[in-house]
Amino acid sequence: EDATNIRRPTTGLCSILWSLKNYDKVIIHGFDFFQSSQGHYFDNKIKSFLIKCGIIKIGHKHDNIAEQKFVNQLIKQEKVITLERYLKI
Repeated sequence: EDATNIRRPTTGLCSILWSLKNYDKVIIHGFDFFQSSQGHYFDNKIKSFLIKCGIIKIGHKHDNIAEQKFVNQLIKQEKVITLERYLKI
């Protein structure tokens, strides 16, 4: 939280931050910040069904938009490279 000013960062963002401290090059792939997938790694079929039917709502524990802006800034600063860009290099 201190490094990003984002409350309750996702494990994905935490893994990027950890990687930045431990590796010279960080390549990421599959981060959509729940913009298109809306899924979560521990969701099961029943929970997904209840969410789709509107019976229960998706939790709003993380600020996905702030995380997306933060990671996009890391990409712009070339501290993080997307896999797509890396494969074109």
